[in-house]
Amino acid sequence: MGYSEFLLGLPNARKPTLSEAINNLQDASSLFVSGYTNRDIDQAERATVVAMRAFDFIVGEIMRCRDQQKENGSYPNSYFEAAMNSLTGKMVAPVTRAEHQAVVTAGPGNGRLPSNLTPSIDISAEKVLNKIKHKHPGFANFRIQNGRHIFIICPDKPSGGGPDSVVEFDVQDFCKQCRKIAAVM
Repeated sequence: MGYSEFLLGLPNARKPTLSEAINNLQDASSLFVSGYTNRDIDQAERATVVAMRAFDFIVGEIMRCRDQQKENGSYPNSYFEAAMNSLTGKMVAPVTRAEHQAVVTAGPGNGRLPSNLTPSIDISAEKVLNKIKHKHPGFANFRIQNGRHIFIICPDKPSGGGPDSVVEFDVQDFCKQCRKIAAVM
């Protein structure tokens, strides 16, 4: 049966490796872009389901490793820390719930960082991973720019204190960076 269990989310499925999850996300992103640009919404929706599972798995695995390395003191000045510090996305903060809602009300495929706020800042892979972990499930969007899948998420503060930021990143670049991180874990 191969790896279809992960794609289908079957209950007794073998847990994928981090590399497989990154491949699944990269493939899902490509299928999403193809489906959306060709108006095959069913394909885009199926790809989204796979991508969300892959995002959750990737974030969990990498952040768990980071926490373990910080706990045992091997994180500072390591290749892993350097890979986690590579710039991977952009962020605008602070934001309000209205800015989160504006990401969605812009309409599918029209996601952007709020332009009425302070300029965006470049953020590290570690920060992108953390923001994905705390993304609000109801506030996300995307855009396809030069054939690239740009994902826009709206994280809430980890303590549940409301809106934290709006973050965007290129999914394919995110996958490349996660491969680099996985290679030094």
